Amino acid sequence: MFYDLKNMTANIDKTLMDTVDSQKEKIIQSLEMFKGKLMNAQMRKSDTTTSQLDKVTNNIFPNNILQERMLNITYFINKYDDMFIKKLFEEIDIHKFEHQVIEL
Repeated sequence: MFYDLKNMTANIDKTLMDTVDSQKEKIIQSLEMFKGKLMNAQMRKSDTTTSQLDKVTNNIFPNNILQERMLNITYFINKYDDMFIKKLFEEIDIHKFEHQVIEL
């Protein structure tokens, strides 16, 4: 692109040749600055996502232990009142001997 522009400038007015080179450098610098800003934005976005995933993981596996091994049922009863007990009775299948997920 700049090669074509330089050739066209040489055919029209040779005194503008330096201007083409200086404009090329300005555009390159501007693109490098934009690239840096874009990379910083991507890193911030990545850090936010990582932080959110860490938060979810810590809620499901506090201290890298299954939640039910770490938190007592009284924690949930205190936090969700009677709704928690009702939800347990509605959602849990007592004949299913595997982990069951209940959304509150």
